[in-house]
Amino acid sequence: MGEPPLSEVREASESGYVNLSTLDQLIVGHGYVVCTASGTHAKFHITELDREKPKLVVDWYSRADGSRRFDQQAFVWQSSTGQETGV
Repeated sequence: MGEPPLSEVREASESGYVNLSTLDQLIVGHGYVVCTASGTHAKFHITELDREKPKLVVDWYSRADGSRRFDQQAFVWQSSTGQETGV
């Protein structure tokens, strides 16, 4: 996905996901969209990454209903500070 703000990502892709199996493949400041094994979609932005510890801090948005759309009425937002809201 790269560097666009997460607010610009309105829908997760139907296919084309790749397996990122190590922290070496992640880039601070970039955003990613994922499809979990259970079919839930989420998008996240990496705010901090320390490969030595390892430590990964992200802001993320998740769909609870399985939809690929990230409209403001049906996602959960989690910031790196631990604040969660249902918008």
